[in-house]
Amino acid sequence: MNWYSNFFDNTYLEWEGTISSNYFDTCKEQVEELSKSLKFDDENVILNCGCGGGYHDYFLKSKVRHIVGIDYSEQMLSKAKKLNPDVEYNYLNFCNPFSIPIKADFAIFFNTTFGYSDEKKQIQVLKNVSENLSDTGKVILDLINPYYFFKNYKKEIIFKLDSGEIIQKSKLDIEKQILKNRWMISQYKVEESRYFEIHYYYPNDIKYLCEKSNLKLKSIFGNYDGSPFSIGSPREIVILERM
Repeated sequence: MNWYSNFFDNTYLEWEGTISSNYFDTCKEQVEELSKSLKFDDENVILNCGCGGGYHDYFLKSKVRHIVGIDYSEQMLSKAKKLNPDVEYNYLNFCNPFSIPIKADFAIFFNTTFGYSDEKKQIQVLKNVSENLSDTGKVILDLINPYYFFKNYKKEIIFKLDSGEIIQKSKLDIEKQILKNRWMISQYKVEESRYFEIHYYYPNDIKYLCEKSNLKLKSIFGNYDGSPFSIGSPREIVILERM
């Protein structure tokens, strides 16, 4: 079983509230900036890949015609459906082939959702998603900028929850380009350990993935606002389009 099959649950939802002063507002800011830089309009169809609790969709839905959210966590989808009853949600693993009823103008992977699997699966993910794009559709990958991340990397972070705490211990596998993380969770007087990993990509890695998945690299932004990418950019926002 993959680590992400049961990682994203109510504990994760509670943790999201600790990673910024207001995660909901963070999602709003990301959507506002990305919608301007990519010029979303009320005719667009969005495919939100790994939609989680539906926070981004809450702000996206007023800007586009239709949203399809997909996720592999029933608990995250339950949260999303309550928050956005007017959005179409589907429980599925995008590592496997799938289809949606309306072709998407933009398929978006927010917050490093692209990076949970190995290279072979990631190529298949891109192929699966591209099959659900319109002729002019684009794939948006919101990734860690490795150059920026290494300067701010912390081996241990403690997150305080209302129900307890999470101690996150991280280790870099430079050769495989993986950030390996372990959560030690103390919650409701119960101790639990969880593992998760995120693959990170340099621009040349993205070009290679494109070649293998019949997509082409259109551009790379340094943040959601469309600013140019550099080694000092906080994010690596990759725009791909169909060949």
